Amino acid sequence: LASNLPAPPELVEVPIDAPARRRLSGEYVIAPGAVARVFEYNDRLFMSIPGQGEAELFATAPSIFTLKVERGVTVVFQSGGDGVVTGVEVTIGRQKIVAVRKS
Repeated sequence: LASNLPAPPELVEVPIDAPARRRLSGEYVIAPGAVARVFEYNDRLFMSIPGQGEAELFATAPSIFTLKVERGVTVVFQSGGDGVVTGVEVTIGRQKIVAVRKS
């Protein structure tokens, strides 16, 4: 039909090795009492956000991820000049969740 939107672009994944998965894994504080978790399971990376759920992360760049189960979600990890991950920003449609890595 003429009113149909074009198909979303094909997801192009980049491989994320074990050291990178370990570097990204951890707890990220969204607000007092609200902590998101990034963790490995069977050599894959997952994220759990309170009130949002849990999903597998798929890398589109070394520090940028998306979800296959819900298009339009981006997860961007921030790092300091030393390469240590300091936080994560999750965009879900118009909603933006910013979290700081828990020490």
